[in-house]
Amino acid sequence: MPDLAIILPAYNVENTIQNVLTQLRLYFQQAAIIVVNDGSTDRTGEILRQFQDIHVIDHTENLGKGAALKQGIELARAKIRPKFYAFIDSDGQHEAKDLFNLYQAARLNQGDFLIGKRAFRFGSMPLARIISNRLTSWLISRKIGNRIADSQSGMRIVSAAIIEQLPPLYSNGYEFESEFLLKAGRMPVRFFELPITTKYADEQSHIRPLRDIYRFIRVFLSA
Repeated sequence: MPDLAIILPAYNVENTIQNVLTQLRLYFQQAAIIVVNDGSTDRTGEILRQFQDIHVIDHTENLGKGAALKQGIELARAKIRPKFYAFIDSDGQHEAKDLFNLYQAARLNQGDFLIGKRAFRFGSMPLARIISNRLTSWLISRKIGNRIADSQSGMRIVSAAIIEQLPPLYSNGYEFESEFLLKAGRMPVRFFELPITTKYADEQSHIRPLRDIYRFIRVFLSA
């Protein structure tokens, strides 16, 4: 069985998903790839059916990024049982080579919970995302007692040992990534961050600031 499962949430990513999966296969010939098509209304599902060597989960409606990631994790636990779980967004902002570097660090036992750390430079990342990420990263770092520079990064690799011991995760939206960190931070876990590149194009963001701030606060206070 593969020692790595790569999980991608996908929602209306017809312009990027084919290239993302092609690049992943260049770097990860043996990894299991799981794509959760989270109720896409464009050609995402049609494009996914062109790939015969990946696992696809289809949602009939959009349930949220967290719901998609949780279902991907459950499929990997049941059918693949990998040594490492990798997470990467499907909107083309991340590079497969960066995920490969993160995977190499995981195999060298540099951490149990590895995060691709984006560069927060004005002009290269939307200002609202910089402010939001710095604030949430500071709050999460304070709460778990570990410095996390990029708490909202969608590129992560987590060891199976952490996944198996993790308390239940309830978030279905973007706040899932914060809940994941907060609950892992309660455990004896070694965090590791590796700088990655990020590309921002004209893709439509599915983030809703007021809604997602409220959900983050709720998770932060309850986790």
